[in-house]
Amino acid sequence: MLVSHEGKRVAERLMADWAAGTQAPEMAYAHGLFLSQQGHSREAITTIALIPKVKRTASMEVSLERLKLKQAIDQAVALYEKDPEEAVRLLQSYPRPKTVENRLSLAFAWIRMGDLGKARLIIGSPELSALSDTLFISYGEAVAVLDDKFLFDRWRTAAQQRTFNDVLQVQYYQVIADYELYGVNADYAVGNIKKSA
Repeated sequence: MLVSHEGKRVAERLMADWAAGTQAPEMAYAHGLFLSQQGHSREAITTIALIPKVKRTASMEVSLERLKLKQAIDQAVALYEKDPEEAVRLLQSYPRPKTVENRLSLAFAWIRMGDLGKARLIIGSPELSALSDTLFISYGEAVAVLDDKFLFDRWRTAAQQRTFNDVLQVQYYQVIADYELYGVNADYAVGNIKKSA
C-alpha cells in the first residue's frame, strides 16, 4: 500500500508539473480530470474553471458541470442526516443542469432525500430517441422510482425501438419488474403472484 501511495503522490506531482509547463487548455483539462479521478474534486473544479471560457470545449463544459453537480450532491447527501433543511437549500440553490445525465444525477439526489416532486421537475421530459442506451435505462430507473405512469409508459414504448446489449437488456427487464412490483401496479402484481403460488 505504501508503494501505491508513494506512486500516487509522484503521479500527482508529475501531472501538476506537466500542466504548469504549458498554457494549453487541453493540458489543464487533462490535469483536472486526473485530479477528479484521484478524488480531489474541489481542485479538479478549480483547475478546469481556470480555463478561459472562450477556450473551453463542449466536453470541458460538460465535465465542469458534472464535477460541480457531483460536489453539490455529495455535500447535500452528507449534510442531509444532520441538517435536512440545509441540505435541501443546498440542492435548491443548484441551477437545473443542461444535460440529461446531470439532470438525472440531481433527480436521484432529490429522490434519496424523499422529494419526488422536485425530482420529477428536474428530470422533465427529454427527447428519448436522443439518449444513449445507458442513459435511456437510467431515465427508466428514475421514472420507475417516481412511479409516474405516463412517463414510464412513454419510456417503455420508446424502448421497443431499441436493441440493447445483454447487460442493458437485463437492466431493462429489472426496471420493468421493479415498476410492476413496487409501482402503481404493485397490488395487482402481488395479487397475481399469490394466485400463482
